Amino acid sequence: MINREKSEYSALFADAEARGAQAVIPASWDAVRVYAHDWPTFARVAILLLVDLLALVLSAGAAYGFWAYGVLDQPINLYKLLFAFILLVPIGYAAAGLYPGFGIGAPEAFRRLCLSNAGAFLVIADLVFLLKLPAHYSRMAFVITFCASLVLVPTGRLVAVSITDHWAWWRKPAILIGSAAWAAATADLLNRRRAFGYKPIGVIVGGLVKRADAAGCEMPPPTAAMLRLAEQGRCAVIVQQDRGNHDLATLVRRFRHVMVLMEDFEGLPIENSRLLNFGSMMGLQFTNNLMVRRNWLIKRTLDTLIGGALLLAALPIIALAAGLILICDGAPIFYSQEREGRAGRIIKVLKLRTMCRDSERKLAEALAADPALRQQWDERCKLVHDPRVIPVIGSLLRRFSIDELPQLWSVARGEMSLVGPRPFPEYHLRRYPEEYRKLRRQLRPGLTGLCQVMVRSDSDLEAQRRFDTYYICNWSVWLDLYIMARTFWAVLTSRGAY
Repeated sequence: MINREKSEYSALFADAEARGAQAVIPASWDAVRVYAHDWPTFARVAILLLVDLLALVLSAGAAYGFWAYGVLDQPINLYKLLFAFILLVPIGYAAAGLYPGFGIGAPEAFRRLCLSNAGAFLVIADLVFLLKLPAHYSRMAFVITFCASLVLVPTGRLVAVSITDHWAWWRKPAILIGSAAWAAATADLLNRRRAFGYKPIGVIVGGLVKRADAAGCEMPPPTAAMLRLAEQGRCAVIVQQDRGNHDLATLVRRFRHVMVLMEDFEGLPIENSRLLNFGSMMGLQFTNNLMVRRNWLIKRTLDTLIGGALLLAALPIIALAAGLILICDGAPIFYSQEREGRAGRIIKVLKLRTMCRDSERKLAEALAADPALRQQWDERCKLVHDPRVIPVIGSLLRRFSIDELPQLWSVARGEMSLVGPRPFPEYHLRRYPEEYRKLRRQLRPGLTGLCQVMVRSDSDLEAQRRFDTYYICNWSVWLDLYIMARTFWAVLTSRGAY
């Protein structure tokens, strides 16, 4: 039956079938069959909509309880209509493509969410004025609701997606069309970067392809049933860049959603690119945000305002940590090291001391005694169980990144930024090619960075290079705000820190 159904596609996939891509039913066929129904699409939208509405209600409730009732002692009946207006905010989210928002990336989703919020609340303010609603609405409560929604809505979505992402039907299924090596790498990428929202369920190559994921499952070629799902728009088709124009045009005519993955774009500002229509030709425009002067002013203003506020808030924590270090291991309390800053200028980076005073001797002895530790040091320039760390207090300060808090002073002085490539010591930088070091010198080193929030201390040298390159080339204010938000989450959960 399946082979007969697949014959409808023989003209389109003749090349794949000639190379042995037979119609094989996967072991997880029941999971794939789910996508033949419309309910996964509606369920994704419904769950995200309910989460957004709950976050907006909590934002409005917090503003009312803290200010309108707590300070002004106003009755809740006064705000009934305003509550109803706020529940219309998700219309803006829908217009921004945030239901479900697959394939747009977390920083871009955050940007759309914030801009949609701002636009929706401006519309609500205009409606209040045009409809001449009661003038004794609290403007401060309105502002608090808006500010709280900027925190609670993204947080609610993060929690919801963290839960739903483990459900078999949550991500949208995708069929991969390309070479075996490309399909394996793409499947591995989609399974690791689950925020993209796509789940590879089949590939068109000359035989079975390994997913190269932790489970080591085989990914079969798509069956006729899978291909029908793609025609109906319930399954995406992801094509390798080097497919011919004829194949791509045929795919677009046959399937509703076709994506072309373009490779070898490392070092280019992908986040800031846009398509241009030149008639029969398509253009791709890249924008280097670091060459726009006002962006430097915005970044420095954020560093001054947010960094200064965080420094004041961190002073009691720094004082407490300093006292504990003094009790456990004596003086000195702080540790400074010369690092490479913007334009290659040498800066002094200040940290709370978390290592023993004879740390270099302990490191040399440990590396000489244990070849596995030596290999780990060579790959990462750090150790999971570092023998130099002060017992208990040193590990605690490092796990929650408290030892980095004195660097807020460097941020306030303009030597560092809140977000940027981390400042590495010279022995670390020597492992990298000069081209990468030149790229790093374009920005001030950061208190936190993209690699630190994605993998934290679990990264190796190559992962750090890739994340830093991506950040520098794709820098934007929204990316900085996203990384700062993720940093708070990573520190609170102490994920991957040692």
